[in-house]
Amino acid sequence: MKQVDDLIMDSPFYGKSAKEILEHFKSYRFVDDHGHHLELCKDFTELVNLAAQARAE
Repeated sequence: MKQVDDLIMDSPFYGKSAKEILEHFKSYRFVDDHGHHLELCKDFTELVNLAAQARAE
């Protein structure tokens, strides 16, 4: 399992808060077909919050 742990630690999101992860994606300026920004999507923000919470546990 060490190889998997090493891969996770190489992630640009490892050790980041939900706010920092959202800021990372905000810099990409992703938008949907209607011009809505990814970081404003409730499903996406909930996913980021879950990921950050799992990291903290």
